[in-house]
Amino acid sequence: IHVEGGQAPADESNLALRAARLLASRGGAREGVHIDLRKRIPSGAGLGGGSSDAAATLRTLNALWALNASLEDLCALGAQLGSDVNFFLYGGAALCSGRGEVVHPLGVYNPTKYLLCVPQLHVSTRDIYARLRMPLTTPTRRSTNIIEAMTREDWPAVGREIFNRLEEPAYAAYPHLAAVRQAMASEDSWGPMLSGSGCALFLMAMPEKADGLAVGLEDRVSSGVFLTASPLRAGG
Repeated sequence: IHVEGGQAPADESNLALRAARLLASRGGAREGVHIDLRKRIPSGAGLGGGSSDAAATLRTLNALWALNASLEDLCALGAQLGSDVNFFLYGGAALCSGRGEVVHPLGVYNPTKYLLCVPQLHVSTRDIYARLRMPLTTPTRRSTNIIEAMTREDWPAVGREIFNRLEEPAYAAYPHLAAVRQAMASEDSWGPMLSGSGCALFLMAMPEKADGLAVGLEDRVSSGVFLTASPLRAGG
């Protein structure tokens, strides 16, 4: 494997290489492969870059080696590599259960665009989870509320309903993230919100507002700012 860009490792710990070795051993592949990995998703940002690399490797090598493994077969391997890999094997909006490896596609497309802000900050996922304190009483914010809003294509409601319970411990441990979040706030968007355990934060915006928000955000924060969108469909 050769890795270009980002902070991803180029050794046996790389998830793409681990995926290739696992698929080769389980699928009976008789050929080797050279992986040229060009990182565009920042590493350690809570954006699932390593997991998506693993998923792309499984799908691509399954076709290249003509192994004819089903999606279910690939998911069985993906679950061994990490909790988020199977989400990327499906693609698109989905509800994930178990430890994240059980994927239930929702069949909806979100037309909003996303502004990503990636501070130059290393966030320890282990530390964030160690600081997490879940409430003992039933929370008023539930994933079912988000799914219902998505199903009726009420995107402002989706923006109001989304939540991340890792935000509180992350902002307590890394005050700079809280400062960036405050600088990102805008009336023309929903959010901002931490992605995973961080360090990336994102805003949801309608397409006609996104470009202007991106320019303004670059002026307010000293971090990498990226504009992206949802895939058009599962697997896109």
